[in-house]
Amino acid sequence: GRLSYMARQRLAYLLDRDQSWSRLSDLLGLGGLSIAFSLRQSPTQELLMHYELGDGTVEKLKAALATMQRLDALGLVEQALAESAGFGGGAGGGGGAGSLAASFSSAVDTGLLNEVQGLTG
Repeated sequence: GRLSYMARQRLAYLLDRDQSWSRLSDLLGLGGLSIAFSLRQSPTQELLMHYELGDGTVEKLKAALATMQRLDALGLVEQALAESAGFGGGAGGGGGAGSLAASFSSAVDTGLLNEVQGLTG
């Protein structure tokens, strides 16, 4: 499956803040475009767009995030996939991890909202 726009936004929020998108681009084989990505408002969004256009898989994205030990971002991706598949997060006995991902996702949304309010207020 593909990541939704909101999932890509959330992922960008995490990876743009600490520049870890650059390592992700290397792991996904797009390191040669890092300079182009860095010129964008959201390098992660640009990276993910190029990755999807190049038929990059979500499984490879998840593997790269695991290699980076970005469990926050990995949980976000897994939650987004579960939501798009219509699961509530408790399927297969993984309810604990799903609820943790949901809590984290909510915290990211709150962070995004606070940033937007800070820019507009």
